[in-house]
Amino acid sequence: MRQEKYAAKTYRSVAQKRQVESCNYAKLFVMNHDQAAMEELEPKSLAKTTMAKKKDDAVIA
Repeated sequence: MRQEKYAAKTYRSVAQKRQVESCNYAKLFVMNHDQAAMEELEPKSLAKTTMAKKKDDAVIA
């Protein structure tokens, strides 16, 4: 029981750190660059092309 609570607490802590880190990185990126481009990737179409070099890439779809 104690180990499960510790694991859950650790998981929440890591998830929160990742979210804060990604927000800080995004903020830093926007501040340092004048323009940013976004591309929508569709995993289903990606898996059918030669871009899916590994079998694991095709599993996403």
